[in-house]
Amino acid sequence: MRRFGFAAAVDRWQDAVADPAVHLVSVTAPNAFHREIGCAVAAAGKHLWIEKPVGLGADDARAVADAVDVAGVASAVGFNY
Repeated sequence: MRRFGFAAAVDRWQDAVADPAVHLVSVTAPNAFHREIGCAVAAAGKHLWIEKPVGLGADDARAVADAVDVAGVASAVGFNY
């Protein structure tokens, strides 16, 4: 881990979201988890970068967008391969 320049690592995404030293989370998990993680990131007050698609459908994307709006955090969706 340190040889790649990382100061810390966790085994569960929930631990990264709960860490007060983390201010931004990049969600690159399988698409089926994007809604759950994206909403949790926003609810924790962290800024969010999420890869496309934001979820498995429009309902998932709307849920993440709503969570970001309520939390007042910045967000972006990655559209690259």
